[in-house]
Amino acid sequence: MTMSTTLLTHLNSIADLRIERCKKHQLIDILLLVFNAVLPWAECWADIDYFYHLKLDWLKIR
Repeated sequence: MTMSTTLLTHLNSIADLRIERCKKHQLIDILLLVFNAVLPWAECWADIDYFYHLKLDWLKIR
């Protein structure tokens, strides 16, 4: 089992407690976005939002 498989396994085991009708994105996609933004440099939600818009095309490939 690789490191990325282990991370995805753990992230997928997190319960999504949001109201079903309010879910615009899958929880795993949100968590991966946050990890990819925070690990290199993001320090707040504004940084994560900036990263999202900066990498939107790359994120759509996944």
